[in-house]
Amino acid sequence: MKGPVLIIVIMIMMMVFMFSGETSAVANLSYRQSLIRSRQIDNYYLAESRMAEGIWNLYSDIRLNKNRVIDREILEEDEAVFTADNIWRVENSEDGQEFHLKIEDAYKGFSFSGKLDSKAIADLKRNWLNEENSQDLDVLKFFDELRLYSSSSNLEKAEEYADFDMPRRAPMQYAEEVLWVPGIENVITELNEETQLNFDFSQLLAPFPPQGVKISRKNKSNFYSASLSEVILRANLQEDEVEELLEGKRLWSEERVPFSEGMPNLYSRLSKFFSFKESGVYKLSVKVTDQGAQAPVSRTVLLQLNSRGPARLGKFNGISYWEWGAF
Repeated sequence: MKGPVLIIVIMIMMMVFMFSGETSAVANLSYRQSLIRSRQIDNYYLAESRMAEGIWNLYSDIRLNKNRVIDREILEEDEAVFTADNIWRVENSEDGQEFHLKIEDAYKGFSFSGKLDSKAIADLKRNWLNEENSQDLDVLKFFDELRLYSSSSNLEKAEEYADFDMPRRAPMQYAEEVLWVPGIENVITELNEETQLNFDFSQLLAPFPPQGVKISRKNKSNFYSASLSEVILRANLQEDEVEELLEGKRLWSEERVPFSEGMPNLYSRLSKFFSFKESGVYKLSVKVTDQGAQAPVSRTVLLQLNSRGPARLGKFNGISYWEWGAF
């Protein structure tokens, strides 16, 4: 009788050890999750603080330096410059957090706001299409549907919309609406093959202004904030010219070499398509992480400072917020 009893006791002890181990593992996992959550909450407030500080520094820089040429000469080596240079500024705290701040000009991308008339669509075709795909009916379908999407007199409805209450038959309200237009997947494929440099279609979409703010389609995109894909499409750059562009971008980001010096053969040409000054509308991005990029928290804000930038109903001094994002 002692043998079977001993086996039963041993089995019970093994089960107790197994349950104890599982309980310990669950408790440890729960602790780690709570710790990460606690750090994220701390980083949340740090991100809010850093965003407010970034806005204030940009606003102060604008008041002190009326000339908003982004690659202006820095008189003192330790002078803190806050311009829409599209470069990440990184700081480290004594507690191990990393603070990242980037200031961009919001004037970039192709605009889909307002009335999309035949001229606007023709301009889009000129920038997005080449000799080969300009004859592709699957690609051209997107531009035909885009014209009908916002037309109030349009009574047609493409079968791709199915039972959805689309097209809008009015001006778009969000940049992402362009992704609902039939044929967009074919256009994205062609654009990806055309640029092939970290292609991100969302970077080609200009932000939509709030009500009461009017943006002219004649305004040029900001060169510093424009994506490489946009630069290639607007200026129709060839392979060797893209290499010069990348080198100019590198010299600017690493050594602050002005583009007029870093890519002298392209500068005058790109000036026809892009602006090298700030528009007055900015996008600020903040990211806060712990050591090892743990517990990341990000914030973005789109804002207009003073009455600079696009026309607005009435003038103002201060800050007008357009969009606010939290991640």
